[in-house]
Amino acid sequence: MNYKTVKQAVCVNETAFLKNAEVPFEFDFTLPDYCPDIVKILKCRVMPKISSKTINGNNVNIDGNICVNVMYCDERGYIYSYEQISPFSKTFVCEEEIPSGFVMGCVSNEYANCRAITERRVEIHGAVMLKATVTVRKNHEVICDIDEENIQTKRKDIHSSTSIGMAEKCILLEEEVPSNETEAIDSVLQYDASPVITEVKAVKGKVVAKGDLLVNVMYCTKEHSKYHTFKTTLPFSLFLEIEGVHEECRLEAIPELSFFEVRLKKGEEECKTLLVNAKICVLAKAFCELSVPVICDIYSTKENLETQKEEVCLERLVDNVSDSYMLKTVFDFPKESILDIINYKTEIVVKSCQIKNGKIVAEATFVLSIICLDMQKKTLYFEKSCDFVWEHPYNYDEAENFVCEANFYSVSSSYTILSDSSLEFRNEFKVKTAVTSKAKIPLIVAVEKSKSAKEKSSSNCQAVIYYANKNESLWDIAKHYNSNIEELKKLNEINDDCIKENKALIIPIY
Repeated sequence: MNYKTVKQAVCVNETAFLKNAEVPFEFDFTLPDYCPDIVKILKCRVMPKISSKTINGNNVNIDGNICVNVMYCDERGYIYSYEQISPFSKTFVCEEEIPSGFVMGCVSNEYANCRAITERRVEIHGAVMLKATVTVRKNHEVICDIDEENIQTKRKDIHSSTSIGMAEKCILLEEEVPSNETEAIDSVLQYDASPVITEVKAVKGKVVAKGDLLVNVMYCTKEHSKYHTFKTTLPFSLFLEIEGVHEECRLEAIPELSFFEVRLKKGEEECKTLLVNAKICVLAKAFCELSVPVICDIYSTKENLETQKEEVCLERLVDNVSDSYMLKTVFDFPKESILDIINYKTEIVVKSCQIKNGKIVAEATFVLSIICLDMQKKTLYFEKSCDFVWEHPYNYDEAENFVCEANFYSVSSSYTILSDSSLEFRNEFKVKTAVTSKAKIPLIVAVEKSKSAKEKSSSNCQAVIYYANKNESLWDIAKHYNSNIEELKKLNEINDDCIKENKALIIPIY
């Protein structure tokens, strides 16, 4: 026998596949003729980027490129660099075929070893860590009401962020950027960039994402007479199609830099213009905050029931935190004396982010890379790091399972040379943290009369006396005796489900 039920759809994003893999790489190259000989390698930078992500049956394919930039000094102490790019491809095999899903991937440096075999030959080997995630959008039809006189139901409201949809789109940036220098540029030595989303909103059924690409370029003028650091910001915006999105949705936009290149503009006798090419991919997610009245437990006063439950992973955005953080630290450089700073690069590596003692606590490492001149005007490279803790006070229900991630975006940076071997560095960051509550809840999706059970025979006994202990659940007692929960409350003049003190109860029997 099937009962007449009222159902409501709860749509969630579920992780169908999650796996990490180490991807090794090797570079063995000889410098071209136009590059001078290597006397000292200053820095080898490994910059992996993902270019495509696809699903084919039970295979998840991720392709990308690993770019290595070797910065070195020649016999005169001048700085040069050489860059090579090598593609990589990784296939993850899932246990089951995934008919449809959204692939997300991220790649980071694991380790790299670089050495000069000769004055013109360089050998590099290392590995990058690749993380693949496949998310599927799943609908759960849960029972929120049932039309049957003898059925007793225990109800509660569940709060979740139901998924509206996801979309990914890429945008190409091609910009000519003047260097604002009076001298001509000889060569680009090093460059990097980071995309930051500044605004995301829903407009006429689409998601609009706006952001900035923060560009940092190091170059030298003719005859290596000067080294310059050039910083600029390139704005970008794009529309993403997500069916059903509206202004009340909660939106997330995650940018990823898939390609980036800076070179000199050709055709100029004295080049003073940089050509910036970038490919930025933005992943947009749309959620709607939903409160669903569901039945979490059920029984009948007349017959045994069979219920079917599905475990639904409910996710709810608790808070979006935005904060400013000023990091000030002093670095000492033993044995060397610093004359001038040529270029520097900062990086934040977040090791953990969690909720504890009523605070959001992020543990991170600040990494500072410096190219400088000593008192003899020789070029030196230093990499220093320091650990720090960022805290943001907030009160949460400790019983909930919270997940939070902290992202640090550099707003401004400056330094002061305190002495010939000491440097004070100041960096202001914008910290953005999304606090999410996740819980797996078994919800009833189907109910019917048990096929193996007969209707309960009527009993001559119309009530029993039960001695309940303090904090015992009235629902559990009523379910045990197949009694009507509302009649039980009325007969014993009890309003709450939890019994506050030892008490003798009169339980009606049907």
